[in-house]
Amino acid sequence: NSGSYFFSFLLVYSVYYINEESKAKPLAYILMILLGIMLLISLMEIVFINTWKKQFHLQDIKSYKIFKDGHDLETEVVLFLKSGRQKKLKFRNLEHQQEPFLEVVSSYLSHPQIAH
Repeated sequence: NSGSYFFSFLLVYSVYYINEESKAKPLAYILMILLGIMLLISLMEIVFINTWKKQFHLQDIKSYKIFKDGHDLETEVVLFLKSGRQKKLKFRNLEHQQEPFLEVVSSYLSHPQIAH
């Protein structure tokens, strides 16, 4: 969330300096170009890497990777699909739902591969 605030600040800062007559105007143009590239990369990840399907077959899963947050409240499981896309799922640790889910996924995979 703080990244989006920083991104918004840089965008407003760049637009302000493009409208002003100052020596920093070329720097503002470079900053705008870099922000545009960052936005394009984010959009490419959202559109082409992440999958939006709510349901998919277990046979589509190639491997998975587990990420635990720093406060030990949530666990994020990233499923890597055979199509090259990935699906991110979040589980709350207090509900202990990730263990049964990962057991089912691991038992279904012929050669379980945990991505590193």
